[in-house]
Amino acid sequence: MSSYKFKLYSLSSWRNISAVIATGGKQSQAPAIALSYYVPPAMTRLRLFINIQLICLLSAVLLSESVGAKVTLKQMQIAQQPTITQPNATRAAAKKVFDEGTALYKQDTPASLRQAIEKWQEALVLWQKAGDKKGQAVTLLSIGRVYDALEEKQKALEYYNSALPLYRAVGDRSGE
Repeated sequence: MSSYKFKLYSLSSWRNISAVIATGGKQSQAPAIALSYYVPPAMTRLRLFINIQLICLLSAVLLSESVGAKVTLKQMQIAQQPTITQPNATRAAAKKVFDEGTALYKQDTPASLRQAIEKWQEALVLWQKAGDKKGQAVTLLSIGRVYDALEEKQKALEYYNSALPLYRAVGDRSGE
């Protein structure tokens, strides 16, 4: 039985494959059809090898990007955080001023109660700018309570009556 050795000269297409068949030291040019039994396994192995290399290369690239993305993901989250918009900044300022008024209210002296009213009136303007009806209602109710504690019942009633429709508008029955 004679042994056959194949050398591939061209892999451009199945039709253009040419090989040298060496039999007993004699070499001849053979058409691609003569290699049809032997070439497909070689081509399959070559394609498999190329596919494995591509998969490894893509995996390495994608893996390195996903590892790097952990660092940039944190940066993206920071970048995507909403900047403090005007209403949010106004709400934050209103809450701060309201809390200052609450601290003055807790001192429970006539002077600190008057200062609490002033702070809460500042907060009320900020709540109105922000369009926060709940904040307005709570602030009006708080001012009313201070006037009630100062024995100024008529002013207290005015603030209570101003707070009531706002509580109803936000659906909060606790302020009624």
